[in-house]
Amino acid sequence: MKMFSKRVLSLLLTLSILVGLFAAMAISVNAASYTYNSGKRGTVCTALSSKAKSYYSGSYTYASLSAKSGSSLRTALRALVKQKNSTVGYAGLRSYMKYSDAYQGSSSKLLLHYSSGTTTSTWDSGKTWNREHMWPQSLGGNAVEGDLHAMRPADPTANSSRGNHKYGEVGSGAKTMKTSSKNGSLPCGYYKSDIFEPLDNVKGDCARVVLYDYVMASSMSSVTEVFSGVSTLLSWCKSDPVDTFEMSRNDAVQSIQGSRNPFIDYPELGWKLLGYAVPSGMVTPSNGSGSSSSTGGSTGGSTGGSNSGSTTSTVTIKFTGATAASITVEKGGRVTLPTPTSTAAGKTFVGWTTSTVSSSTTAPTYYKAGNTYTVSSNLTLKALYKYTTSSSTGGTKYTKVTSTPSSWEGTYLIVYEGENMVLNGSLTNPDVAKNYKTVTISGNSITASSTVNKYAVTIAAYSSGYSIRTASGYYIGKTTNANGMNKSSSTKYVNSISLLSNGTVNIKGSGGAYLRFNTTSGQDRFRYFKSSSYTSQKAISLYRLTGGSSSGSVTYYTTNA
Repeated sequence: MKMFSKRVLSLLLTLSILVGLFAAMAISVNAASYTYNSGKRGTVCTALSSKAKSYYSGSYTYASLSAKSGSSLRTALRALVKQKNSTVGYAGLRSYMKYSDAYQGSSSKLLLHYSSGTTTSTWDSGKTWNREHMWPQSLGGNAVEGDLHAMRPADPTANSSRGNHKYGEVGSGAKTMKTSSKNGSLPCGYYKSDIFEPLDNVKGDCARVVLYDYVMASSMSSVTEVFSGVSTLLSWCKSDPVDTFEMSRNDAVQSIQGSRNPFIDYPELGWKLLGYAVPSGMVTPSNGSGSSSSTGGSTGGSTGGSNSGSTTSTVTIKFTGATAASITVEKGGRVTLPTPTSTAAGKTFVGWTTSTVSSSTTAPTYYKAGNTYTVSSNLTLKALYKYTTSSSTGGTKYTKVTSTPSSWEGTYLIVYEGENMVLNGSLTNPDVAKNYKTVTISGNSITASSTVNKYAVTIAAYSSGYSIRTASGYYIGKTTNANGMNKSSSTKYVNSISLLSNGTVNIKGSGGAYLRFNTTSGQDRFRYFKSSSYTSQKAISLYRLTGGSSSGSVTYYTTNA
């Protein structure tokens, strides 16, 4: 029994060693079968690789695929790719991108996507490069993030700056996106508002990856989720033709995953997929053999270009009076209207309108930012603003509030009665020492005049309380429980207002601090003071503009920025 046990043990040990050898051999064989990308970015590819030629066979020849369009082509291409598509997983990208994105065949350098700069292919936990979701992760790109065809190595700073900006043409006034200093601070493209425009030599690459993603993930309902318009995508696909880097990359990924991106081998399929006529004379890897011989026009060179000969057309929405990029979509497509990145000083953005309005008390028909609408024709939308004025028309005096009103809305003076001082609402920076003016108080009233009216504030219902806006156009409040005062020409602050039994009022900011008057240390001023010490400051009162046929404030609407 002992001898038998030793023999069994010896046999098991031998088998274990053999299994280990075979495993090592298998790994060695697999690694040896992977090919490094030896292509060059910017060198146009005019021939299909041998791997590409043999990939399209049986029911998936170019002739068979190009006879389809729209959803039927999408289904066929997905079936073709999924026949052999052993994706490497998100973590696996760190090991396999050294093959797919190798710099001209190098085993130690890889090509960064947006900048075309080079860096080490060794993974260093994302310090020099990380994994860029061409279809942003926040927009559903995680559905394909384990697929080498869908991802690219990018500089971490550039990746972060791109964020989930849509691809598109940015026009003038855009900011330059660059790599980190670790990778040479190289330009990667331009961004403005929610649009990112990469450099010309990778525009086509971006378009062909997005087409691939759209085919592979049913959750991706439209390429316009990540492109400003279909015409832009196809325009880039044509203006930046497939280069040898892309073709060699397709070969490298096939050696790892077994699959190819059909839009690199036959970019013509992108037009058929999206319902457009294939442009004649387009430069392709198939050397024109896959292009349509029809005279259908090509997409224009910029967003909103005409598409004669296409089966669908596009419309462009332009925006004026605020910072927002134009949007191009297919006719009858759905558009989510943007919120401007900046607004007019002293005014509040309301929405977008086709009308021209100049200080009207009636709001025109308008479309709300953030809502989605169907668009069937070209539009120019104007930014609509509203603003409230403090006017003494019809008002003869400011009267002290001694009973709680049904609403605190109206025009007021904020008063410290101890020294006949009012908050100076004409200041562009109300949070300064001596931010007051002296007035005459007689019998709980202050006479209105053109001078006094400049010191007034407008109180309007806002959120769960009230906003306070000075005559100079600045909202005031305090969002933390600390001494100070927030002020903004566009951001409203919530204040709660209550009348006390002694005729003074408590104005409390959303952070818990109270508006009071300070008379200590030569810092005479109206300011918000934290709740633990505000009672050490002087109480204030509100005097409301009254008299005549009207009083209070008037809200106006305008498209004049």
